[in-house]
Amino acid sequence: MAMPAFQFHRPRRLEDALALLGDAGADGLAKAGGTDVMVLLKHAAVAPRVIVGLSALPELKGIRLENGAVSIGAGTTIAELESDPLLTRHARGLVDAAHRMATVQIRTVATAGGNLASAAACGDLAPVLIALGATLHLRSSRGKRVLPLSDFFTGPRTTVLAPGELITRLQIPAAEPGAASSYVKFGYRGGSQIAVVSAAVSLVHENGAAKRVRLVLGAVAPVPFSVKGASVLVGRPVEGPALDAACAAAASECRPISDIRGSESYRRAVVPVIARQALELAWRRSRGIES
Repeated sequence: MAMPAFQFHRPRRLEDALALLGDAGADGLAKAGGTDVMVLLKHAAVAPRVIVGLSALPELKGIRLENGAVSIGAGTTIAELESDPLLTRHARGLVDAAHRMATVQIRTVATAGGNLASAAACGDLAPVLIALGATLHLRSSRGKRVLPLSDFFTGPRTTVLAPGELITRLQIPAAEPGAASSYVKFGYRGGSQIAVVSAAVSLVHENGAAKRVRLVLGAVAPVPFSVKGASVLVGRPVEGPALDAACAAAASECRPISDIRGSESYRRAVVPVIARQALELAWRRSRGIES
């Protein structure tokens, strides 16, 4: 199958990239690492008239601590997430997710913004970023907006991004004392496995109990979602009957499909196991038992 013809631009300023995408409208496509875009082009799943490469834009780079938040440029690669000391300190679960994503070769070029914009239900970054309370900064030639990541996804492979709009940065609150996070996924292959079920946790430990708990599931609903029943753990240690109840809530609230990687019933059976592993890992980390 022949790849469709298109114009390719690689601007060096964000304003120029936004202008090109704004002029192209629905016929434009942004390319960061290209690990998803090139597959779509190869199979003629998209046929843009204009592709704008983002790899030369300094505005999309860097991880830094500012105004009480960790700010991550959308062009930051997965490999950079995996090795960044700020994230190791403030968002250990995000490092977990980066380390378990795809292969080493893909992690060196795939980007945080591209992974979120692709909106795959089995994506690795979204669950843990939602658990961490991430917000997205979006830009287009028409202006800027900021929204919670939990409001970004509208369905599998669909988001609120308008034509010509880019994710420029994402921000997560700096970790407070006693905070910890984790990400656990189940798949069938080591290294490049795609999540059959994934779970991310962010919690705060205070005086022997969980002051706050967020449990987010991935790959078992059209979009990543927070488990409401995990609130049973607030004010309690993450163990015993309360932990059992939170894991049962995860199985009850998920909405998995059947596909080549697993049936609906199989995924639902795996959910409480993976949820428990993620909750217990974050709980151990919050008490300094595990890094």
